[in-house]
Parts: sequence; C-alpha cells; structure tokens
Amino acid sequence: MAGQQGWLRGVVKEVLSGDTLVVAGAVKSGIPPEKRLTLASLIAPRLGRRDGSTPDEPFAWDAREFLRKLTVGKPVVFRVEYTLDQSAGREFGSVFLNERDNVAVAVVAAGYAKVRPAGGQQSAFYENLARAQEQAEAKALGLWTKDAAALEAAVRDVTSSDAFDAASFLAATGKGKPVQALVEAVISGSMLRATLLPSLQPVAVMVAGVAAPSMGKRPDADAAEGAAAPQPEAGAREAKHFTEVRTLQREVKLTLEGVSQFGVLVASVSYPVGESGQGEDLASGLLQAGLARGAEWSLNMMPGAAFHLREAERAARQARVGVWHAYVPPPTASAKLSDDFQGTVTEVVSGDCLMVRDAASGVERRVTLSSIRTPRMGGRDRAPEAWAAEARELLRSRLIGRPVRRLMAFGSVLSGEGEARFNAAELLLQRGLAQLVRHRAEEERSAHYAALVAAEEAAKAAKRAQWGAREAPAPRRAGKVRGVVEHVLSANRLKVSVAKEGVTLAFSPSGVRCPARGQAASAGRAAVPEEPYWAEALAFVRDRVLQRDVVLEVEGVDRIGTFLGTLHVPAGKLDLGAALLAAGLAKLHPSFDASRHPELAAAEEAARSKKLKVWEKYEAPVTGAAEADEAGAGGQGETLEVVVTEVQDATSFYFQNAAEPRVTWIADELAALDLGATPPQTALLRAGDKCVARYEDGQWYRASVERVHAADPTAPEYDVYFVDFGNRQRAKGAAVRPMDAALAAVAPQATPATLAFVKAPGLDDEYGVDAASMLAELVGSGAKLSAVVESRERVQAAGKQWAAQAAVKLHLTLRSGAEGESSVNAKLVAAGLARLAAPKGRGSSSPALEEVRAAQDQARRSRVGLWRYGDPGSDSEEEGGSYPKLRSAGPRR
Repeated sequence: MAGQQGWLRGVVKEVLSGDTLVVAGAVKSGIPPEKRLTLASLIAPRLGRRDGSTPDEPFAWDAREFLRKLTVGKPVVFRVEYTLDQSAGREFGSVFLNERDNVAVAVVAAGYAKVRPAGGQQSAFYENLARAQEQAEAKALGLWTKDAAALEAAVRDVTSSDAFDAASFLAATGKGKPVQALVEAVISGSMLRATLLPSLQPVAVMVAGVAAPSMGKRPDADAAEGAAAPQPEAGAREAKHFTEVRTLQREVKLTLEGVSQFGVLVASVSYPVGESGQGEDLASGLLQAGLARGAEWSLNMMPGAAFHLREAERAARQARVGVWHAYVPPPTASAKLSDDFQGTVTEVVSGDCLMVRDAASGVERRVTLSSIRTPRMGGRDRAPEAWAAEARELLRSRLIGRPVRRLMAFGSVLSGEGEARFNAAELLLQRGLAQLVRHRAEEERSAHYAALVAAEEAAKAAKRAQWGAREAPAPRRAGKVRGVVEHVLSANRLKVSVAKEGVTLAFSPSGVRCPARGQAASAGRAAVPEEPYWAEALAFVRDRVLQRDVVLEVEGVDRIGTFLGTLHVPAGKLDLGAALLAAGLAKLHPSFDASRHPELAAAEEAARSKKLKVWEKYEAPVTGAAEADEAGAGGQGETLEVVVTEVQDATSFYFQNAAEPRVTWIADELAALDLGATPPQTALLRAGDKCVARYEDGQWYRASVERVHAADPTAPEYDVYFVDFGNRQRAKGAAVRPMDAALAAVAPQATPATLAFVKAPGLDDEYGVDAASMLAELVGSGAKLSAVVESRERVQAAGKQWAAQAAVKLHLTLRSGAEGESSVNAKLVAAGLARLAAPKGRGSSSPALEEVRAAQDQARRSRVGLWRYGDPGSDSEEEGGSYPKLRSAGPRR
C-alpha cells in the first residue's frame, strides 16, 4: 500500500489523535497490513503523554473522540497525497466515508482541527477544507471559541495508570458490578489498556477467565543495543488481532471480577455487536476460536460464567483449533465413562471415597467423588486433618446402606429420588466440609462443576465449617461406649471409632475365632495358606456392621491391645459373635470359658450339629482322642533342616532354619543398602534398640544393643548381639547404623538349641574346650544338618531385648545327613567329651537316647576323655583348670 498513489479500501482500526488514524487493509483472511495516515493539510491539538508528564492541548481529547466515533471500525477509501521525508516518511492523505464524505472536512467543520496555511504540499481538497474552517470560525466552534471557561474545560486532566489502585476501586464499586470503559490499546489477546468512563482514569485490564499467548516482553530501557527483540508465542498475533477487531477503541462493558496478584484489574469484557449494540463476551469468543486457554485462577473469580467458558474451551480442544491444533487427549479409561450404575453404599472410606455394591453384578466398586477434595483421614504415621471425621460422618449418615446412582460423566454420586435427590459432592461443599478441585484446562471435571462452584461459594460466604473461624470440634469424654465400625480388618477384628471417648480402638468378639485369610509370600515371609470360608465370614461381617452404629460391652484387653467383649448392632438387634457362630463361620477358642456366655456355646453347638460351613467335615471325637492329642503336643519327632551359625559351648549353639526364605532376603536387603556410604548413627542408642552393625569380617548384619559404653558420648561403643547368627561383639559407634523399618519387622533368624540327652563340661572345666571344639568341627562350615526335635525348653527372656523374644530352646538330635552315620550327640559322647544326661518326660522313649547310651558305654569301656580315671561323676571330676574362651565363628553367610 505504501508505494501506491491510487485510491485504496480499508477499515479504520484506530485513531491516534484528531488528525491521525490507522487503516487496516481489506483482506479475506489472516492479519491485514496497516497504514498510519495523517489527514493532509490539517493541524489538530496534541494529546498529552500517558504518564501525565505533559498536558493535553485544548480540545485534543475532544478532537480524538470526534474522529474515533466518526471512523473506527468503518470501511473507508483513502489515498496518500504526499510524504514528508523530514518526518521519518510520515504519510499524509485523504480519507472518505461512504466514498463521498471527506473525513478531514468533517473534523475541520466541527472546529477540532485547523487548516495549514497554503504553500508547499497540500491536500487535493484544500479549498473545501478552507471553506469548512471559515464556517467553524464564524460559529466559534471548538478551537475557535472565545469562551475562556470552555477552553479551560476542554483540557483533559491526564493521570497515570500507575496511580490507580485496582483493589480500592473494586471495593468501592463492588464485585460483579458493570462499568463502562474505552479500550485504548490491546497488549495481547487477553490484556487491555483502557480508559474508564466518564472519569477518564486509565487502567490496565486482564480479561477474566482466559490467558492468551503472550506477545513477548518488551526489552528493558537499559537493555544492550542490538539485543534481539522478543518473539511472540504461537498464536499470539492472531489472538491480539481477534481482540483488536472487536474492542480496540470501542466502548465496552467491564464486569468487575477481582484483582490479580500483581494488582491488575480482572474483568469480564463485553463488546457491542451490530446496530443493536447487544454485548458479546470477549473471553468466550477467544476460547471458542482456540485463541486462548482457560485461566483457572481467574475462572474461580466468576463461578456463574466459569462453566460456560470451560465448555467453550472443551469444544475448541476437541475440534483442535487454534492453540489446540496439536492437542492429544490424555489416555483415560474412556470405556468406563458411560458405565453408569446403581447400587448400595457398603462403606464410606473417607469424605470423598465410597464403596458401592453394583446392584446388577453384586461386585463392590470403589467410587471417588469427582472435582472435590475432603480433609484426609489419619493413618499410622499421621493425625487426621481437621474436619475429616465430620466429612466422612456426613456421608455415612446419609448414604450407608442406601441405594445410590453413580454417573460416570466423570464420577458423580446421586442419592434419593425426586425432590429428595442430592449430589454427594455438592452436599459436602455446601456444608463447608470439602474444597473444589481447580482443574487444569485439559483435565476432565464433574458434569455438575458449575453447581459445585456455586455450592463452595455459598459455604465460603456463610463461613461454614473449614471456611469459618472456629476450629473442628474436639472429642469429649463420656461414660457410654457407643461407636461406629470404621473398618473390618478381618472377620473377628474390627476398628471402632468411639467419638465420645475421642478414640479409635481395635475390637474382637470375646472367644470367637474365624477362618484366617491367606497371605502370599513377600519380603522374605513364607506364604500363609487361607482357611476355608474366610471370604464368606468377612463378607458376612462387612454386610452387617461396617459403618453401622454399634454398642460395645468391653470385658478385657489381649496382649496386643485389642479390646475383647460383645458387639451389638441396635438397628438389627444383632450380637456379632453369636451370629458368626450360628452361621458356622466361627468357632469358640479352646481356652474360652463358655460358661460366662452360654448363648455363644449354644450357637456353636447348633452350627456344629448341622455341620455348617467350618463344621462340614466335623466328626464326633472318639474315646482317648484328647489324650492322644495331648501326647503329641510339643512337636516331638519333628525333623528340620538346619545350619548351625554359632557354637557357645559343648552343647549350646544357635541355628538357622535352612528352609526359611527370609534368611536370604535379609542378606540381599543388607547388601543392597550400601551401608558403608550411609552416615553413622548420631543419636546415642539404648539397650534393646535394633540396629545394623559391622562384624569383624567387614560385612553388615542385623543386631540388637545389649549394653552401651558411653564414657565419651561422642565416641560410644556398643555390645551387640547378632540376632540372625547368635554371636556377640563390641562395636564402635561408627560401625553402627539405624535399621530400615522393613528389616526391623522380620523376626530374628537365630534359634537357640542344645544337644538332646547330652551333658558336657563347661568351658572352664577340663575337656570343656575340647568338647566345644569337636562340636564346632562336626557342625561348622555352614553344612546343612538334619535335626530331630526331641523336646522344647522354656528359657528366661532377657528383659526388653529384641533377640530375647524367642523364649524357647530346642533339644535336638543332629545328624550330618549320611545314611547310617551316628548322630553328633553320640559322636561327642563316644569321644569321651560328654556323657548321657538323664532324660525327662517323653524323651525317655526316643531312639536317639539309646544311641547316646550305647556311645557312653563304649567310651567307658575304652577309658577315653572323661572316663580316663573312672566315673566322671566322682569328686575328682570337680577339680578343673581354667581354659581360655573359644573364638567365635561369627556370622556365616
């Protein structure tokens, strides 16, 4: 356009002053070229600077406004008349509206511009301009007025936008109130510079609910010369053009929504369309065209319109227009989005999570309420958040055991019919017990999101629950033991919340034992087989007591802190223990005194006589069965495969079960921890603490602290016991590390044992060291041995030490595994380094006893070892020398 001298067509985009405007070319699509054109032969008054450093000339604002209202947004024909090179190529020309109305003549005729004196380059319509000026001067219009007061009033009071306090203006005007404004400039598709009307206060305005691509930050004043200009983001020019075409230098309606964190006014912008002047929302147009994204932080300021804006964005995203042209939907379980179903609520897990049994399939489904978050319930390592219990209790009281409908338009849960129907998420928000999730633009959200937004805003306004000043109610103590079953841990172990006592406790019906649930092998633990009917027993209990109001009659507490007693469900007049027994899903524990609860014994007897469930294979006991069962107690004759890890003296040692998978798992876990690179234990340990200590072979093993030597607290030493091997040593503090929780949960793997039917001298007695050395030689080197359990012996637990939890010592007969070879017990006796110990109880009938007796007879005849000078039981045997302690073999891998 710049080099052409003919008439051209365009649309006036902007008016800069009373004699200068910007014309955009007429194009079918895309961003049109622009030309800045000054009306030829005119001189209009100058506007002051935006920062207020220079004032307006009289009638400068009026002249600009006259030309703006006359031309902006209208089609024109124009021609460049001349160019002034001394003004940086500034172009001067003529502009016509409707191809007949000369814009310059209209400005002069209104008295808002003067005609330059003739001479030099001038307008082709100079004579028309001169006549118009004569008429305006004669009528004393505009610049030609002689009224001093009019001249003074024609100067606009210019103030800087920096002096504008958006927060104060919003507070004075009111949120949601409309104000008129004139858009002076479009910074980006969603950022405007405007003038408030009629106060003429310049302000910056952010379009509420959207964020258009940025045009790039302007370089700082002190930026290096020649620095690269910032590049606009993709789609920024198109978004800016969209907004300019509709709002630039138009009067628009601003609906005040809020203030940004940078103090910028946030408002919905409505611009007039057509002759009727009906308003269109700018944000909605930007989103529909894909020229902006939703801005959650400002959408939250406008709950009434947010839903419609999000829908507009979703439509553009699905159509892949504008900024969404490369949009790829995130992977979702789309097949389930239409999976609406009806069912019954069986459990309220938390304020926003339910278990619902599908009415059609009977399968329980976990349902999370969409687009809300409630306070978290407590766990083992954390306390519950404020209002968590109240949120869950609200849903429990409204939904448990009742039919609901689950809508998979991103997971809504509706309960009731007709006017009584309610949305569970909306109810929580109304009570102030939940918060709305502010989704990102591409995220799915509840189909009722607009209603949820309104519910949260209402709760905030009413200052309900977590939006109020008061704290969550503290539990109060009372004498009644009434509660709510929170969880069914197993068929006979429940977690019950007693709100009036302010506690949650574990509870089991007295004397009732239900089938155990199986457990898969994990973390080194062997698999536990499941017992028949465990699942049916669990379902039976869940259906009848989960999240029901119950009454507890506590009779006692077991050794792990579980309360024992009777549990009643008032609503169904149910005694849980009796119901389980009557249904054949439980048995009375053998140690339970049934005389205290004859109703339980009667319920068990009725199920047993009918051979229900757990009694289906029951056969009445025959005479003597009880005595036979008693005779087999204690594990006599059980055969184990063992590895001896530590020999203490001639008969006492520690072993590991070779079939135990946790031994290998512990070793692998310790090797993977790289404990050499871990900082040493800083806090001083105490006796009984669990730790990991470095043995003299440089490897790390699980241990328990037996004694602390801390004369110098900065360099402590510990006597430690290696719980998986049975040996001990003193370790420096630098060689001790804290134990991982997973390792600490596994029981010690070293089991104390002694040789059955054998009595050997102590280490301080004659032959004591020789006997111990021979035993170490026979069982050492990590060889697998066959061990027959002859009996068990209760031993004294050594206080609170972890390793002392194994309070049973096994009396074993050890064999190397070779067929027909004598036992280790017999070999030690045959060598004259030990003798027969008088058997007690059931061991008197063991075949190994006869083998040891035969070995002793042979040693006596051969006069070896203890038998060298006769019977070792004589007084001469009491005199023994001092022998050094044996060196420990240490942990073996």
